[in-house]
Amino acid sequence: MQTQSEFAAALPALLYEHARFILHRLHEAGHEAYVAGGAVRDHLLGRQVHDLDIATSASPSEVKQLFRRTVAVGEHFGVMIVMIEQHTFEVATFRSDHGYTDGRRPDAVRFCSAKEDVARRDFTINGMFWDPLEDKVYDWVEGRSDLARGLIRTIGSPDARFEEDKLRMLRAIRFAAQLDFEVEENTLAACRRLAEGLCQVSMERVREEFDRLFHAQAVGRGLDLLLETGLASVLAGRFCREAGFHFPPPERPYALLEAWARKAQPEGDGFAAAPWLCLLTGMCGVSADELGPSQWRELAGLLRAMCRALRLSNDENTELEAGLRVLCELPDGPTASLAMQKRLLRDPGRELALACLSVFLPGRATFLLRWVDEFLARYAEELHAAPLMNGGDLLSMGVEHGPEVGRLLRELEDAQLEHRLHTRIEAEAMVRQYLLNQKAEGEEPCGD
Repeated sequence: MQTQSEFAAALPALLYEHARFILHRLHEAGHEAYVAGGAVRDHLLGRQVHDLDIATSASPSEVKQLFRRTVAVGEHFGVMIVMIEQHTFEVATFRSDHGYTDGRRPDAVRFCSAKEDVARRDFTINGMFWDPLEDKVYDWVEGRSDLARGLIRTIGSPDARFEEDKLRMLRAIRFAAQLDFEVEENTLAACRRLAEGLCQVSMERVREEFDRLFHAQAVGRGLDLLLETGLASVLAGRFCREAGFHFPPPERPYALLEAWARKAQPEGDGFAAAPWLCLLTGMCGVSADELGPSQWRELAGLLRAMCRALRLSNDENTELEAGLRVLCELPDGPTASLAMQKRLLRDPGRELALACLSVFLPGRATFLLRWVDEFLARYAEELHAAPLMNGGDLLSMGVEHGPEVGRLLRELEDAQLEHRLHTRIEAEAMVRQYLLNQKAEGEEPCGD
C-alpha cells in the first residue's frame, strides 16, 4: 500500500497540480477542503486515477465565487463542477442526508462537518479524505484497515446504507470484483435480506454496474457473489419481465456468463461485448452446444428485446446480434458452399463469435476454430474482394428494376467468390446470357 507521498507522486502531474490549486484556493478563503472517496482508495492501493473529487466546507455559492469556470450539476445537494483547462473536478460541500423516499437520492440535505459527511458515504474504503497540502489522510471509519484486510464493509449499518440507495448492494459486489476483495459478513447478509430492493433501481444504473463488473479483474468472484446473495435471481426475473418475455427466467440464466468468467481475460475500456452476449442470450434460454442456423431468427428477436430492457444502444445491439448470427451459422460452416463460407467469415460478427465460441459451442469449438484458422490462411485476401458489377451496371445493361437486380448481384458474387468469374468482361457475359434467357422465356409460344 502506498504512503501519502507515493500517492501524490503516482497521480497524473496536471491532475495533481490542478487539484492542489483548487484546494489551496479554498484553504486561502478559510474553508476546509480534501480529496475524497475513490481517488484516495485507488492510489493507496496503487491503482490508476483519472479524476479527483473534492469535498469542502465551502457552500456552492462560495465555490462559484472562488473559481472562474463552474457548472452547477447538483447545487441543491451541494455539488459543483470546477473546470481547469481540460480537467473537471466535482467539488461537493460537506453534507448529511435525510430521508431516501426513492431509494436513491436524499429527500433533504444539511451542510455539516467533514466527519459527518463521511458518515453518509457507502463503504469504509470510499470514506477517506486526503489533504495533499498537509500530506495527511483523514480516516474516521477504519478505511485503511479495511484496505489492508481486503474487505468491503459499509459505513455504519449495512441495512441503513442499502435502504438509502439499493444500488449499493450491487456496488459492493462490483468493488469486490474490481479489487479482488471479500465482502464483510454483515454487509453480505444485508445484501441477501434486501435483494428485492434492486427492482427499484433504474435499469440504466444497473447496466452501468454490469459494465464495470465485466471489466473487473475478478469478475468470477463478482458473479459468485451475485448468485450467493440472491441478487442474480432478482435481476434475472426483472430483466425478463422488462424484456416482455411471457416465460419465467431459464433455470440457469447465468450459465454462459459463468463459463465466460472462468475463461475471461481482462477487457479493454470499450463495450464488453462477449460477457454481454453471454448474459443476455443466457436470459433468452440459450444453452451451450445448442446453437444452429434454425434458431437465429427467433433468438435475434429475443436478444433485441433483452438489449432494450438493459438500455443498450442500437450500435451495441447490432454488435451482439452480429456475433450471435455468426455463432448460429458456424456449425454448418465447414460443409457450406465456398461462397457461403467466405460470407460467414467476413461477417462483422466473426471476432465476437470466435471470442465466445468455447462458451457457446464447447463440444465443437476446437474443430471449428481449426477450420476457421485453416480457411483464413488460404482465403483471407479473397473475403472482401471488390464486386465485379453493381446495381447500376445491371440496370444500364437492361436488367429490369426490382428484386431481380439483388438476386442477380448475389449470383454474380457467388460465382466470383467461387472462382467461376474473374473479370468484369466475364461478369458482363454472364449478365448478357441471363438477359438472353429471359428474352427466350418471354418469346416461348403458348400452348393450345
